[in-house]
Amino acid sequence: MAPREFKILQKCESRLQDVVESVGTCTAGLYGLKYENSVLVIGLSIANDANFTIELSNPYNVELVGVADIGGKISESELCEKLKSVTITDEPVVLNVSSAGSVESRSLLNGKLVSSSFDVLDDDEFLSAFLFVNFVVPADETETGQLVGGNADLAEEATEMSSCPDSIEGKLQSEPPAFKISGSEIESKNIVPGELYGEHREAWERDPRHPENLAILTVELEFPYDVTFLKRNGGQGPSLDVINTLCLVSRDEPANLLELFIKSAERSIEYLKKEIFNEEVLFYTTQIFFPSEIGYAISVIFPKNVLEDVLFKKRLILHESLGLTTAAPKFTPSMALSHVFGRSPAVSYSGEKHLVNVHADVKPPKLRDVQINLVRGFYNYFHYLQDGENDDGWGCAYRSLQTIFSWFSWQGYTSLQVPSIREIQEILVKIKDKPESFIGSKQWIGSQELCYVLDEKANVMCRIVHVPSGKGMLEERFTLASHFEEQGTPVMVGGGQYAYTILGIACGDSPNDTRFLILDPHYVGPHDVKTILRKNGVCWKSVDMFKKAEGHTRRTAQPVTAQGCHRGGAGLGDDRISSAEKRQFFDYSMVTIDSFQSMLIPTSSSAFNSAVDVHQCKQQSTLPFCPPIGNNNNNPSETLY
Repeated sequence: MAPREFKILQKCESRLQDVVESVGTCTAGLYGLKYENSVLVIGLSIANDANFTIELSNPYNVELVGVADIGGKISESELCEKLKSVTITDEPVVLNVSSAGSVESRSLLNGKLVSSSFDVLDDDEFLSAFLFVNFVVPADETETGQLVGGNADLAEEATEMSSCPDSIEGKLQSEPPAFKISGSEIESKNIVPGELYGEHREAWERDPRHPENLAILTVELEFPYDVTFLKRNGGQGPSLDVINTLCLVSRDEPANLLELFIKSAERSIEYLKKEIFNEEVLFYTTQIFFPSEIGYAISVIFPKNVLEDVLFKKRLILHESLGLTTAAPKFTPSMALSHVFGRSPAVSYSGEKHLVNVHADVKPPKLRDVQINLVRGFYNYFHYLQDGENDDGWGCAYRSLQTIFSWFSWQGYTSLQVPSIREIQEILVKIKDKPESFIGSKQWIGSQELCYVLDEKANVMCRIVHVPSGKGMLEERFTLASHFEEQGTPVMVGGGQYAYTILGIACGDSPNDTRFLILDPHYVGPHDVKTILRKNGVCWKSVDMFKKAEGHTRRTAQPVTAQGCHRGGAGLGDDRISSAEKRQFFDYSMVTIDSFQSMLIPTSSSAFNSAVDVHQCKQQSTLPFCPPIGNNNNNPSETLY
């Protein structure tokens, strides 16, 4: 009898092939769930020195289903031994990935490994067939002794059960919580998750960083008794700050929410038990992420109020275990699912929403044989007269700075809010670049001030490069094209009375066939994409726009692409990175170009020796770049990498 055909998620297969190049010979656990009388492999966890696996970070229902032998020669007996841990299927799978990236499969059948077959499941098809159920218990519901009914005896009784899973299940079955969505109580048994999500999907705002068909059903639980026993392993010791669990379920098959919550809560407690490394750390927090490279959501438990090095190592291990590059952050606070954790980066300091990626509907320039390179990732459009500011005529550089800062937020480089115009002015006064009278004034800022603010607020350092004339922008066209191709961050151009943001460049055969995609902070009008496009708030421009402003300073301010694991905590810790760590994990720089305008452009740099004072950057021809770190004086543990 031949083994059953199984399926593998498209992104999982791609990652296995990528791991051959990025890691080389290794083994990995394969994780999946039951699907169409067999299994669907959706994830992997590479063996590492920390002995960390992604198993308990996976949503409930995702279990170990097999082993991948990547570029190696593991013996059949070793493979069979590893497969003994598989319980979800009677036909565990083995994937052999060659050094060339080809994938062959075998299954364990009657104690022997035999050749098997698999089919690749499209990522969109996977997200259309399944959804994630996120169970959340608000913090005020979980505090010991803070009972809805005020019965302290119940709290003591509940705490005693915390080390006994059978008691936990019995307690929850006999006295189940109320399940609510957007404040409305729902039934917990025999519900069809897809139908329930369809009824309430308008309650959650979709994060544009995630696929449109990603469905997360957030369910709040309300208990008539203390639930500290669901937050810790044992009656005393370290505890989760809130209960926050995750399940993966079929959209169309009936489900029991209570049973799902019980199993996911038990997994969360077991995860916490493995994460405890120091009894002095009393609280941990759970965050949920959807790294696009892996194609499904996972939970991560971080310790709270610890040194940044601890959080950095945790994130580094996650990248290593999942086979992800360290070129960009994936597990910093602002990358957590925004509809669950706080506000989206689209919301500014005043609560006003800002449009995201307004250039998406701009048609390409009408040029023949043109190569177009655009900004990568997400940003917010900041322009005149937003957020209650009357900055028409003087606030363009402030707005460009805010747009650039928002890019850092969307890409996970900072969890800090975009600074307001007043906050920008206060920063410049704080570092003694401006007098006290500058706060609340209508004075312009230039690219040098932009550099100072990025350094002070996000620990971004930059250097200034001079371009002699507006026409000189044509000489920079391939530099800009390379920048957008390799790093993809916005470029601030400013000088004199003007500041703009470059979002892309189109290069034709001749220099005159060059167009710049300009985001104009001078726009005044409705916060509507159609109107913005009609009034050229974002559009392609020729070099003539720069020639008109010759004689002014031009600089470019660009955010960075990290060639290293992004440092930042679960909203915790702000210890600076040592020079040794920077050299080991980061390789990038920030560049500004000075003449008519200034472009803030990050470029890769192998010259990474030591930190340089940003206030000296104007005299530097090259400058080691300091990774962007959230610097919140009120919370010294709020960092990025």
